[in-house]
Amino acid sequence: MNKMKTMKKEFICLLLILFSCAYVNAQENIDLTAEEYDAVSSCVRKEVGLFTQYLSFIVDPQSSSEEREEFKRDALKLFIERGNKYFTYVYNEYNIKIDSIEHRPVKMQTTSLRNPVPKDTAMVKYLTNLVNSANKSKFVTISIKSTDWRRMKVNNIRKLEGDTYEVVVTYEQWYRRTDSRNREIKRYSEYADKTTKRAVCRVNIVRTDSGLELIVQLGDVTAIETKKYE
Repeated sequence: MNKMKTMKKEFICLLLILFSCAYVNAQENIDLTAEEYDAVSSCVRKEVGLFTQYLSFIVDPQSSSEEREEFKRDALKLFIERGNKYFTYVYNEYNIKIDSIEHRPVKMQTTSLRNPVPKDTAMVKYLTNLVNSANKSKFVTISIKSTDWRRMKVNNIRKLEGDTYEVVVTYEQWYRRTDSRNREIKRYSEYADKTTKRAVCRVNIVRTDSGLELIVQLGDVTAIETKKYE
């Protein structure tokens, strides 16, 4: 079994863990109990962890161009409307639609040591650029590693409306790029940084006979701080 097959097997196990947390015991009160808070926190961190795993798979040198496209598509499924712009609607007291609100696509913020000011990029374009960079040259190697989902931090859970909540998750991302085009003279160009990232997620709680079903969708990912990574 090659490395990519092993990675995919481990990834499927992580997906099964994520789905196993989709139900918790139902409660009469719509406010989150300590048990519900822990369930929401755990599920959201796993979802962000899946996204960061996809980033690692996309840039892995052993991934083929076809696999990278597949990873990109699967990563976008984690986001609100798969990273595309979307609409929400306003209804009157008779449940008749009276207005619509257009929302911009989900964004990814990127920074670097040279350009510390965050740059906004639509998530679809960001992932497309990442795939293209990984496919571009056999001499350039990119590595992206992130905090294990168990160590990601939930900064805030707040109620939006009804049974919809907003959850903010903070994690670290390590980025390394090595250019070995001058390897014949043993001269390598390398860049590495560590960025604190913050993902805003939306969680809908649906009550069923089996308990509470947690539907998690990822939103904007912002860059808080970038430092040199040795």
